Amino acid sequence: MAQTISRRELIDLIEARIKKHGTQRAAAKSMRISQAALSDILHGRRSCGPKVLRALGYEEETTYRKINA
Repeated sequence: MAQTISRRELIDLIEARIKKHGTQRAAAKSMRISQAALSDILHGRRSCGPKVLRALGYEEETTYRKINA
């Protein structure tokens, strides 16, 4: 079964990568995105795209749930 991860957990993984690489710029380079894009993700202005998810070992999966209306 696939493991799910929250946005907060993704941000934690990104922050760990920044810590490992020393700077946002170096972490962004390791994920093959711009530093500006990484900053936007960290500040909630952009969602994690396929490149970032892949770099973190994840992929996006969309699910739908019925709400009680």
